Amino acid sequence: MEKLIRKHENFSKALKTLSNSLECVPLSYEEESSKILRDSRIKRFEYYIDSFWKLSKRYLLICKDVDLNVPKEIIKQLFKAKVATEEETELLLHMITMRNKTSHMYKEEIADQLAIELEDYYNILKIVSDKLKKNIVKNSLIL
Repeated sequence: MEKLIRKHENFSKALKTLSNSLECVPLSYEEESSKILRDSRIKRFEYYIDSFWKLSKRYLLICKDVDLNVPKEIIKQLFKAKVATEEETELLLHMITMRNKTSHMYKEEIADQLAIELEDYYNILKIVSDKLKKNIVKNSLIL
C-alpha cells in the first residue's frame, strides 16, 4: 500500500510540470517555436495519461482486487468504483483516444485540437487523481 501511495505522490509531482508548461506561453501556434512548445506539452500529456491509467490499474488491483490491462477498461472501472463521475470518465476515455491518435500518427489538426483541450485534461486528471488519493488513503486505513 505504501508503494501505491508513493506512486500517487510521484504522479502528482510530475503532473505539476504539465501545469507549469501550460502557464508558459499563450496557446498561439503561428511561430515554429510555439509549435515546439505545443508538441512538448502534448508529449507531457501522453506521459501523464499513461502514468494515470497505470496508477489506476495498480489502485484497482490492490484496493478493489480487479486486474485489468486495457487502459479504457481501467478507466471504466474507476467509474464503477465511484472514483470518477460519468462526465469525468467520458473525458478520461476521450483523453486515452487522443493519446492514441497523437502517439500513432501525427496530424497538425489533431495536435492543434489537443493543445486547445490540454488545460481541461489537466484539470480532470488533477480532480480524479485527488479522488484516487482519498480512496488510497481510506483503503490503507482499512487494510
